[in-house]
Amino acid sequence: MDVIDSTFSFMTVDWDGQIRMDPSSVYAMARMVGLKERFDVAFASDTDADRHGIVSRSHGLLDPNHHLSEPVARRAVSRAWSSVAAIAIASLQDFLNLGTEARMNVPGRADGNWTWRCTQEMFSGHEFESLCQLTRKTNRLDNGG
Repeated sequence: MDVIDSTFSFMTVDWDGQIRMDPSSVYAMARMVGLKERFDVAFASDTDADRHGIVSRSHGLLDPNHHLSEPVARRAVSRAWSSVAAIAIASLQDFLNLGTEARMNVPGRADGNWTWRCTQEMFSGHEFESLCQLTRKTNRLDNGG
């Protein structure tokens, strides 16, 4: 029998030691992330539904805006590719749906910038195949050889 935990007993204290229902916090969601191998994906929302958290087996707690930004980035790339422009350019990070770990630089930060590198493995996943399909569909293949 499934049990609904209306007391949020799976929550842990937040970064400042306070108990709060913030499912976008890695601290508050630590116990749920620890259970990630028991499910494919889990969703949580605070009581007034203005914060949410998504935990997946493969990625743990997702960035709270990641699932919102991916469709926006994909739509922007698709529109650029479908345009009549002779050249369409988009960042590899958007193409491959990479998160903040793939940022090239952080404004206002002097160190740690320009260190991200693309790897061969990045060109083998679903996102890359989607890019290939979009490129074929919109006739943006380089026919020069």
